[in-house]
Amino acid sequence: MIEPYLYGEAVFKGHPDKIADQVADRIVDWVLDQDPEASIAVDAVIKNQEINLVGEISCVYLLDYIQNVLADVVHSTRIIQELGTEFSVRSVFTRQAPNLRKQNELARTGDQGVIVGYATLETYQRLPVAHSMALNLARYINARLPEFALPDGKCLVVFNNMGIIRTVEHVSISLATRTKSDGERLKSFIGDEVLPAVFNRASGFSKPFKVTVNPPDGVFVGGGTKVDSGLTGRKQIMDAYGCHIPTGGGALSGKDPLKLDRSGAYIARRLALQKLAKVREFGVYEVYTSLAYIMGQDSLSCNYFYTTHGTGGTRQVNEQSIVGLQRMLHLLELRKPIGWCYEDTAVAGHFGDYNFSWEAVTV
Repeated sequence: MIEPYLYGEAVFKGHPDKIADQVADRIVDWVLDQDPEASIAVDAVIKNQEINLVGEISCVYLLDYIQNVLADVVHSTRIIQELGTEFSVRSVFTRQAPNLRKQNELARTGDQGVIVGYATLETYQRLPVAHSMALNLARYINARLPEFALPDGKCLVVFNNMGIIRTVEHVSISLATRTKSDGERLKSFIGDEVLPAVFNRASGFSKPFKVTVNPPDGVFVGGGTKVDSGLTGRKQIMDAYGCHIPTGGGALSGKDPLKLDRSGAYIARRLALQKLAKVREFGVYEVYTSLAYIMGQDSLSCNYFYTTHGTGGTRQVNEQSIVGLQRMLHLLELRKPIGWCYEDTAVAGHFGDYNFSWEAVTV
């Protein structure tokens, strides 16, 4: 069935949920710097000027020492520094359960579940088109935020999928400003700079479309944690492939590489990209992967699904393989990231950024 409309949504780096993700992943980065074999599970809850942290951490340092330095680690998060806000930090942590910690030490799975991966030729990022354009909007605004604006907000992109060529039908952007009088400056920024840069001729979406900036009354002042709470993992659909692709597992941020919700998602994406590179010559334009795993295993069962289009007609293909967990952790540099950090992944999606090791496949 053809979906008449395609939707993509993303939030900006100062949205409270994204602040919570970035704080949790800053802690992950800091702990892994001390001990690459650490077991980490961190959830952050943010409201007003208070951050509450809960979870489990097992590493070479005593837990009391870690909890004593967490406030400094939190305030070293880039978005916290940009906001210039002093937060009070409270934490409740225990060590990881011994049986789970043992699985980490053996580089084996510490849980069970199913993870979904995906890759498509729709965009250069190999992501669904509406989702890709929403992420591009967020990344552009995150990187070029004007002085009169604040980093809290979100965007929505709507595509008409019923014509011969997909067209952008509506773009809605809501971005917080410092004062009520900055509304017109914001509209100029969006209309004159952001939209021409993201929806240019090179992207193939230069046809005029409807644009909405901020709510109907045109006022979105301040934003942030004073008007909304933040919780780690609440933007899971944005973090993955958008609303039109199934999402398996749980939240990605706040977890060490042996948590398969996270590393499994990266592995599934890498495998989907690799398979797409191999089979695109047969008319394949998208590949789904799914990983199934149970506790205590050193390998993952992977299922591939794609459709070929050629002179012999259309054919649906299912393939299976076994993937070594230790090999993928090493290949993707998940214990010791090079050129990226987990905090980076928490800003504007975990996929489609070529700085991340799991994206390093030419398709």
